[in-house]
Amino acid sequence: MKTIFFRARIAILLLVPTIILINIFYTGQTEFWKGKYDPSYAYLLNGLNLATTGGNIGHIDHPGTTVQVSSAIIIKIVYEFRNPDDSLQSDLLHNPEYYLKCIAWTFTLINCLLIFLSGIVFYKLSSEITYGLLFQSFTLNEILLRHAFYEVKPEPVLLGAVILLMMVFLRNYYSATSADKSISNHTNIKKEYYSYRYVLLFGIIIGFCIATKINSIPLVIIPLLFINKLKEKIIYITSALFAFVVFTLPISDRYIAFLRWLKNIAFHSGYYGNGTKEIINATRFFENMYFTIRHQPFIIWVVLLSIIIIAIQISRKKYDRNLKILIVFVLVQLISFVMVFKHFRLHYLIPVIPTIAMNLFIMFQMAGLKKMHRNLLIIPVVILLFLFNIRIIYSYQNHKKIIKIENISNSKSDFINIYAYQCSSQLFALSIGDDYAKKKHAVVLENIYGKQYFYDYWSKKLHDWQTPVSLDSLRKFNKNLYFISTGEAIREYTTIFRLKYISEEKYLIEE
Repeated sequence: MKTIFFRARIAILLLVPTIILINIFYTGQTEFWKGKYDPSYAYLLNGLNLATTGGNIGHIDHPGTTVQVSSAIIIKIVYEFRNPDDSLQSDLLHNPEYYLKCIAWTFTLINCLLIFLSGIVFYKLSSEITYGLLFQSFTLNEILLRHAFYEVKPEPVLLGAVILLMMVFLRNYYSATSADKSISNHTNIKKEYYSYRYVLLFGIIIGFCIATKINSIPLVIIPLLFINKLKEKIIYITSALFAFVVFTLPISDRYIAFLRWLKNIAFHSGYYGNGTKEIINATRFFENMYFTIRHQPFIIWVVLLSIIIIAIQISRKKYDRNLKILIVFVLVQLISFVMVFKHFRLHYLIPVIPTIAMNLFIMFQMAGLKKMHRNLLIIPVVILLFLFNIRIIYSYQNHKKIIKIENISNSKSDFINIYAYQCSSQLFALSIGDDYAKKKHAVVLENIYGKQYFYDYWSKKLHDWQTPVSLDSLRKFNKNLYFISTGEAIREYTTIFRLKYISEEKYLIEE
C-alpha cells in the first residue's frame, strides 16, 4: 500500500514537467530563424568556435559562457552521432536548425528533470506533496514558458541553476534539524567537513549563475547571510569568484571589455549601456514597475504579502529561522526588481521567480497551522497558480504571419536581396551569428550559400559575409535591389536609402 501511495505521489510530481513538454509540442517547435535568432545563432556559432578551436568567443554580453561551453559539448556529441562526411563546421552551417533543436531539447529536458527533483526534495523534507507542487507550479510562469524552455540562450541554463540552488538551500538551511540528523553519528571533524562541503557547493552554483547571466548577482546574498563563521564566508566568496573565473575562462581575454560593458549599463539609462548618462531614469523606472505589476501581479502580491508578514512578525518580536529566511529572500527580490526596472526586460526576472515560491513555502510554515488546515490553504494557491499560468499554453502562439525569405544565390538571379534585422531569413540569422562569432565562418558560409548582402541598422553600412560593400557597387549589376526587413524595424532604426513597399518584409530600394 505504501508503495502504491509513493508511486501516486511521484506521478503527481511528474504533472508539471509533463505540462511543460506538452506546451512545447502544442505551441510548435518553430525554427529559430523565425524571430529567435538573436541570440540563439550567436550562441550556436560561438559554440561552434569553441568546439572547433577551443576559443574565439565573440559574444560576451551576458556573459553566457556556460551556454557556449554547453552548446560546444552538445554540438560535438551530436556530430559524432550524425557521423556525416562533412567536417563539423560544414555540417553545422548546412544544418544549423538541427543543431539548435538538439541544444534546446537538451536544456529543456534537464530543466524538466530538475523541476521533478525539486518536487521530490520539497516532498521529502516536508512530507507533504502539496509543497512539491507549490514550488513546481511557479515554473509554469508565462515568462519561464516563453524564455526558459526550448531556447538557446542563458535563461534555460540559469533557471536550472537557480532551481538547483533552491534545492541545496532548502536541504541545508530550511530545517534546523535535518542537518543535525544527517550528521548526528559523525565526529566534529566530519561535521565541519559537512558544513564546508555546502559552502563550496553554494559558491560553485553562484559562480555558475553569474557566469551564465550577470542579473543573477543578487543571489549571492542568500548563502552569504546564512553562513555564520567568517572563515566559511571567506571560503564561500572565494569559491564563487573562482567558479566564475573557471566558467568564464573562454572569455578571459575579454574581461576588460566585459567590465566596461557592465559599467556602461550601470551608469547609463538606455539598453546595453546606451542612452543618457544617468544611473536611473525615474520616469522609465516607474513605467517598468507599472508594466511588471500589470503583467506579473502574482509575483508582486507575494512579495508585498511577505513584507507585511515580516512587519507583523517583527512587531510581535517573533524572531526565528523562518523570519530570517523570508527577510533574506525579500531583500534579494527587491534588489532584483530595482535592477530589472532600471534595465528592463520582463524575462530578466527569471533568477528570482523560483525564490518567490520559497516565500510562500516559508510563510505557510510560519502560519503554524495543522497539516490539514495548511493543505486546505496550499491547494487553492496551487490551483490558482495553475489557472493563472496554464492559460499561456492556449494563448501563447505566435499568430504573426512569418514570411520565409528563400536562400537565393544573388549571382544567379536578376535581383539582389539585402537582409536586415528582424527579417525572417536563415541567411540573416547565420550572418548575425557569425558577426558575434568574430566572422570565423564567413568563407565557408559564402561557399555554401553564395554571395549575400546584409544591412547593419546601427552602423548604417552594407556588407557581405565578411567585408563592407557600397550601394553603388551593387547598382553596377543592373539588378533590382530589395531590402528585406520589417516595417517596425525600419521605423525604429531608419535606413540610409529610400524604400518602396512591395510586400510583407520586402521593400524596393529606390534610386
